[in-house]
Amino acid sequence: MFRTVLLLFCMSAGIYNTLSSPSSEIHEKKQGAKVYPVIPKFPIGCYYYKKTIEGFRTPVLESKNMSHLICATECVRRNVNGKYIYFGIANGDRCFCKSGFSSLTGISIPMSYCSYRCQQNDKQFCGGGIGILYFNLDTTLTPPETDEKRQGAKVYPVIPNSLIGCYHYYAEGDDFYAVIKSKKMSHLICATKCVSRDGYGKLKYFAIANGDRCFCKSKLPAINEISVLKYCSFRCQQNDKEPCGGSIGMLYFNLTTTLTPPETDEKRQGAKVYPVIPNSLIGCYNYHEEGDDFKIVVKSKNMSHLICATECVRHDVYGKYKYFAIANGDRCYCKSELPSNNEISVSKFCSYRCGHNDKELCGGTRGMLYFNLTTTLTPPETEI
Repeated sequence: MFRTVLLLFCMSAGIYNTLSSPSSEIHEKKQGAKVYPVIPKFPIGCYYYKKTIEGFRTPVLESKNMSHLICATECVRRNVNGKYIYFGIANGDRCFCKSGFSSLTGISIPMSYCSYRCQQNDKQFCGGGIGILYFNLDTTLTPPETDEKRQGAKVYPVIPNSLIGCYHYYAEGDDFYAVIKSKKMSHLICATKCVSRDGYGKLKYFAIANGDRCFCKSKLPAINEISVLKYCSFRCQQNDKEPCGGSIGMLYFNLTTTLTPPETDEKRQGAKVYPVIPNSLIGCYNYHEEGDDFKIVVKSKNMSHLICATECVRHDVYGKYKYFAIANGDRCYCKSELPSNNEISVSKFCSYRCGHNDKELCGGTRGMLYFNLTTTLTPPETEI
């Protein structure tokens, strides 16, 4: 009986010790040394990439903070059986693990198509819009250096940068492919995007058109494409002290880099500019609905004085517009001068209510109401 009790006691103690041992200790003992990726100094090459091609449709990881270490680590994590021998990065943010190349995924192209900087380590390249960089995937028991340590100082665009001039903008063709389109555009946003896409330094300029479209350029247009600044007068919406081109004008700037972080748009801009509302009515003029003098800036069934004036302020960083005008209840115009006196009409032809604020008048089918356009740093009251 005593022996039976002693045996049961020993077995219980053994089970208790096993259960009370931390699971991490057991896993660490079974695993041994941890496996890490070897971060190669050079890629195998740049290859054609299109996300609709079989093999490129589903990246193993998509991240705005991509780097060689992040992608390689993900491929090692997925590679217990050793089937992957390459890792590849495309578009600056997409990671792929590969066991080999197919006839579609192995088309070699020049390295210039793989010039996007990795956002987690901008000294490294992370492919491009149509290029994927492939690297050998090897492992080691030695932990790699972190991206922060490997990168050193980060690269930034120089802002403000020197304005070169205004050039014609046609909104079509390969020369007018926007790298980014945003309602919150600024010089800093555009230049930062171009620096992120230019690890090899081939891009010399950044350009902005239509107030919201950013382009990265290696050369300037021909001299006969030079335009005048009035066609590049749209305000940048992220920083309305800056010009961001126009509907038919593109502003070019030098693209240079620095290791010093630029000031944020909020700090550089200071107080935002608004139209003064209500503003003084000048009068009703004849409206003909045709010709260059009647180019609509915005057309909306929800028109108001605030909407029209705001649009004219947004289109006028250089202060060329002195008036805003509304016709037909829904059409807004920005004007630098008044029509001639013989174009003055009677108020009954400007009696349409504004769709967004029916306490206001918004011209008529035969009449256009003109108002003074002035600015302030005080936000106007919102319209209900």
